Amino acid sequence: MEEKAGYFDLPDVRDFVCEKLLIPEGSFDEGVVALLEKPRPPITLGLTYERITGRRKPLVRVRESTQIYNLIRSA
Repeated sequence: MEEKAGYFDLPDVRDFVCEKLLIPEGSFDEGVVALLEKPRPPITLGLTYERITGRRKPLVRVRESTQIYNLIRSA
């Protein structure tokens, strides 16, 4: 995976993790959301519009308001 300004492309990370751990994409997304809900989340999310495609779904958070992210960074 190629690093971009400290962030990784979330769909690439999802593909890699799901393939290595043999888990469904939904489980990965649930795990990321669970990490983000911790008092001091160990990851941060970002967004870059030119990287969003219909084939590579971003992470959609539906808590307070719907937010879309396609970049992930370890804190």
